[in-house]
This record gives sequence, structure tokens and C-alpha cells, in this order.
Amino acid sequence: MTFNLVVFLYIYYIFLIFWAILSLIGFYHLIRFGGRMFSSFFVGVVYIIGVVIILFLSYNYFSSIDWQTPMTVFSGFNSLKNIVNSPTVFK
Repeated sequence: MTFNLVVFLYIYYIFLIFWAILSLIGFYHLIRFGGRMFSSFFVGVVYIIGVVIILFLSYNYFSSIDWQTPMTVFSGFNSLKNIVNSPTVFK
């Protein structure tokens, strides 16, 4: 089975969308129920700074990858019989 690495990038994008939705819900609750205290503001700012750092580092790492590289998985097994009869399956 062969596929391009871009599949993993799309999975990462889906994760980022899910993370953004949960972050917005968290910020809503922080503003709604946390009041306007300094600690709520501080936690929000620290979270945003952490998110920006993580996104910056992941962008720098992912920009150097060639996403059109094909990846082959399970190339050594041609059938279920080869998988079951393999000497390394049940070790």
C-alpha cells in the first residue's frame, strides 16, 4: 500500500481545527466564568503564547518536509498467509 505523506499533513490540519474549536470553548468559559481577574487574564495570555510557540515550531519543522514523498506500508507481505507464516509475527 502506497500513499503520499500529505495524508499526515491533512490529519494534522484536522487536529488543528479540533484544537481551535476546543480552545475557543475554553476561552469562552474563561471569560464567562473566570471574571475579569488578573489570574484569568494571565492564564489566557500564557496559553496564547504557548499556542503561538507550538504553531511556529511545527511550521518550521513541517516546512522542510517534502509532502509528495510516497510512503510504502506492508510491502513485504503479499497475502494473509505470508503474514501468519512469518517467523517474526508472534515473537
